[in-house]
Amino acid sequence: MSALKAAIVAATGLSVLMAVRTSAAEDLTVVSKESSSRGGGTSTLYISATKIRLSDPLHDTIFDVASGKMAVIDPQKKQYWESSAEEREAGFRQVEEQMKKTQDQLASLPPAIREKMAGATGAVGASITVQKGTGTKKIAGYDCEQYLISMGESIKIEKWVTQDLQMPLTLFDAQKATFAGNPMLKNFARMAEEMKKIKGFPLGETTTIKGLPGVGGETSREATEVKKGPIDPSVFVIPAGYTKVEWPFARMVAGKK
Repeated sequence: MSALKAAIVAATGLSVLMAVRTSAAEDLTVVSKESSSRGGGTSTLYISATKIRLSDPLHDTIFDVASGKMAVIDPQKKQYWESSAEEREAGFRQVEEQMKKTQDQLASLPPAIREKMAGATGAVGASITVQKGTGTKKIAGYDCEQYLISMGESIKIEKWVTQDLQMPLTLFDAQKATFAGNPMLKNFARMAEEMKKIKGFPLGETTTIKGLPGVGGETSREATEVKKGPIDPSVFVIPAGYTKVEWPFARMVAGKK
C-alpha cells in the first residue's frame, strides 16, 4: 500500500469520528448500514465522554481522548496495533522529509509528468468547502438536513445531519491526534476545522473519491438505530487473546515490507 493510499484510507475510515463533538451529553451508540466497493455490512459507533470506538465490517478503531492513544483491531487475524500521539507525530515528520526529497527529484522531470505526480501526492483538498444543501430526509427516526463537503475535485462528502441529538467533551482531539504533523493529511485537518460549521449529529454519509492513484470509489453509511445510555467499559477494551503487532505506518516510514 502506498503512503498516499494509507493516508487517505486512514482519514476517510475515521471520517465519522471527525464529525463528533461532545459536551456533557449522555453516551450514544449508533448502528449503521455500510456499503462500498469492498462490500457491505453493519458498523457500530460507540461514543462516551472520554473514548470512542468504531466497529466496521473490517476493523475496529478505539480512541482514548485523554491519552491520544489509538488502537486498530483486526478481528479476522486476531491482531491489533497501537500508536500514541507522539509516535504518530515522529513518524509523520519522517514522512515529510521523504516527501521533500521526492519533490526535489520531481524538479528534474518534464513539466507534464511533474505536474501529474505532484497533483497526485500533494494537491488533495487544495480547496475545501462546506455548504448546506437543500435536501432533507428521515434517518433512524430523526429528521436530517443535507450538507455537502468538497476537497478539491478529488473528494466529495455528503452528510445527513440531525439537530435532534445532542453531541455527547470535544472529540475534535481525536482528529487532531490522527492528523497532527502528517503532511499527507494536513488538508483533512483543515476540513475538520471547516466541518465545525456543521451543527448537529451526522446519521448518514457518502464519500466519493476519484482521480487519486490506487484510491477511489464510493462508500456510504446510514444509521438504522440510535441508542442512548451508558456504554459498558468493556467495549473500549482490546479483546483477550489478540496479538499486538507493529504499527503499519512505522513499517512504511522505515521502508520495511
